[in-house]
Amino acid sequence: MLNKIRDHHAKRILWTLLIIILPAFVLWGSMSTISGRKKNIIGNIGDKVITIQEFNRYLKMAQLNFLLTRQEQKNISRIDIENIALDFLVLSWKAKKENITVSDSEVVEYIKRNFSPKGKFDKEIYDNFLKAIARRYNLHLSPRSFEEYVRNFIMIDKLFQKNISVDIKDEEIKEFYLRDTQKAKIAYIFIPYEKFKFTRDIPTKDIEKYYQENKDLFKREPKVNIAYVILNESDVSNENFLKALSRLETIEEIKSKFSLPIKETGLIGLNDPIPEIGWQPQINKIAFSLAKNSLSQVIQTDKGFIILIKKDEQESFVPPLNDIKTEVKERLIANEAREETKHFAEDLANKIIADKINDLKRIAAAEKLDFKETDYFKYNDYIEGLGLNPKVNEIIFLLKKGEIEKLPLLLENGAYIIQLKDLTPFDEKDFTEKKELYAYRLKQNKELIERLQFLARLKNEAGLKVSLPR
Repeated sequence: MLNKIRDHHAKRILWTLLIIILPAFVLWGSMSTISGRKKNIIGNIGDKVITIQEFNRYLKMAQLNFLLTRQEQKNISRIDIENIALDFLVLSWKAKKENITVSDSEVVEYIKRNFSPKGKFDKEIYDNFLKAIARRYNLHLSPRSFEEYVRNFIMIDKLFQKNISVDIKDEEIKEFYLRDTQKAKIAYIFIPYEKFKFTRDIPTKDIEKYYQENKDLFKREPKVNIAYVILNESDVSNENFLKALSRLETIEEIKSKFSLPIKETGLIGLNDPIPEIGWQPQINKIAFSLAKNSLSQVIQTDKGFIILIKKDEQESFVPPLNDIKTEVKERLIANEAREETKHFAEDLANKIIADKINDLKRIAAAEKLDFKETDYFKYNDYIEGLGLNPKVNEIIFLLKKGEIEKLPLLLENGAYIIQLKDLTPFDEKDFTEKKELYAYRLKQNKELIERLQFLARLKNEAGLKVSLPR
């Protein structure tokens, strides 16, 4: 199954197949192919065509993945589900190409081994679970079909096992342990860019040159105008309401049929909030992906259910210089201030090191600059005053106690001259006791990276081309 990984800044779906299935079940046998159904071709993979019926099956697999891994449904968009479904499609294609199979006995044994409460299979728990998710999420699941989805999850996991091998070295385990346990404490001098920012007259030719050489800095993001209606939860849970809604093609029909007010956002960017809905980036993503004037499906948000339409869109563009001349001038001044700050900080750092000065606080006072000494922090922690920056943390943890970094760090607001004040020592006894645990965690991390890289290679190999209906 697929697990979700969150970074520190935003929720983003990454995954690894770990096969996490809820309580066990009795195997009913292989699922037969449905015949006589109209095949609507939406793309191809390798030398095979993909029908809408086949892709719907992978959409169900993706939905089950999110349910079985207990991921928050309100944070999952239609695009998330479609992307995971496409990944399942590619992985299943490769597994079948390599003749990977999963027998009935393998599935039964897997369930018995992992998902029998109190060591004994409980059919009642399984039946109740299956009925609950089938009813709540409208997945039309039977024990037979659900078992085949599980078979496919296991087949994909076997594909990964066959193609991925991870080697863990002792020095890697130690480094991984240190990054999780070791703490550092630093002192730094801060030199703000504002210190060297001066308003001055700049020749027009210099502004024009800077504009021409840095047009990407002034590029405006694409925007869309979204019209939407907010639906009552009671309406969304009404099957007749949903059937009637599915037959409508325009948002005006929705307004007329159900007397629901239409809201409109005006042109907004991918990360802009929606009035009455708030900051819901997954909705913006759906809106951007829609064809113009086409309706979305019903979408659940923190503020209720909505259905939307992309009324208009504006592509990314660079405004002409005459429209943004003041902005270009300000950026040019800011860039000059950054360069001046850099030169000043480098000269000051060279002087500190050449004169073997260890007291940054005294130098900061003499130069009328800000000085700060932090509390202890770990390798992946946020650093007070510097923020969360893996490259900065890496530089810090390579320093020796008392050492000053030769090159000032140029960050968002200014330059930093950093000194490592303390670094907690390596605890060999604790490491020995926890080595096996850290080896396991490191292997999982490396396997995740290998699996994502393997999937990327498969996508190129498969030549997947799909046009999804909207």
